[in-house]
Amino acid sequence: TTERPVLTDWSLQIHKISFSIMLNTMLLGVQAETSNKPDLSLANKVLNGINWVVVAVFYLEIALKWMVDFWLFWRNAWNIFDFILTFLRTLVKVLCTFRVLRALKITAKFRQVRLLALLAITRSVKDLVPVFLLLLIPMYIFAVTGIPLFKEQTQYDAENLTYGKSFEGISNSFSTVFRLLTIDHWYSLLEDGWNVPDLNKVACGAFVISWIIVGSFIFCHLFVGFMVSNFGSIEKHQKADLFKAEILNKTMSQTSIQVETSASTTLCSPDQTDVDWETKVMQYLDLPEVEQVVLPRDTLFRYFELMEELQRNLEEKKRLHHLKSMETKNHLTFSIAHSIE
Repeated sequence: TTERPVLTDWSLQIHKISFSIMLNTMLLGVQAETSNKPDLSLANKVLNGINWVVVAVFYLEIALKWMVDFWLFWRNAWNIFDFILTFLRTLVKVLCTFRVLRALKITAKFRQVRLLALLAITRSVKDLVPVFLLLLIPMYIFAVTGIPLFKEQTQYDAENLTYGKSFEGISNSFSTVFRLLTIDHWYSLLEDGWNVPDLNKVACGAFVISWIIVGSFIFCHLFVGFMVSNFGSIEKHQKADLFKAEILNKTMSQTSIQVETSASTTLCSPDQTDVDWETKVMQYLDLPEVEQVVLPRDTLFRYFELMEELQRNLEEKKRLHHLKSMETKNHLTFSIAHSIE
């Protein structure tokens, strides 16, 4: 039995802390809505009191972790992250605005969220860098092309134009192209252009629609495809790790059972002939059927590379053994000849 079961069993505590984090996040949102309303001052005081109770729970959580193992607490990066977010409130008053960052504490409580936050996003960033650089080229081309194309709309002086200065200069043009990438107010931009008499409406319409097809339908789907691919790759790696863990656990359990059986059999009949080593190994490898796991293509390719390297090492080892045996044979022949002389 453990001395402190309440401190070491975190299964129930994690759910309580997670509920406190979500409650604190919702309270911050409600406080942001009611803080500037004098008629709700009593409600603000109640919300503030509940907020301090939740913060006290966060402090208590850190204190309990310190009581379990103080030095182990600082070896975990997520614990340090949790500590910074919790004690950020006690710093300068200006930093109170960042209290909402405590919602990030939820990432330290759930393993799946940590996997999404660290593995999927970091892998996607590495894969999306060339796609992002490729996206900048057509964005720059469309931004530069839009400046002379919407020149009449930029110079047109009318109060009813909401997006009249959208293509005034490279900075405004670039931001407008980025806004069109998200299909934000693209039709309103076209309607503004239609109100300008001298503007080439067909060319402007083709410009906007072609950029939506290139930017939104192609590049945005590339981004989504890379993210989905990384999520699937991480899930396959998790299944492979689970598969290895199951095999290891079953092998260890079967090995311990067979060792106990072998020991009892040896005690009962000491003169019994031992089974050869290969038979024992095949018994240990006789595992029950498990779910088939499809490895990612890059992992499988790396496996074949390692097998090829292992084959080369075995051939080299075989050649070294042969050279060693030849040297031993020559040395023995020389010794015999020397003794005869």
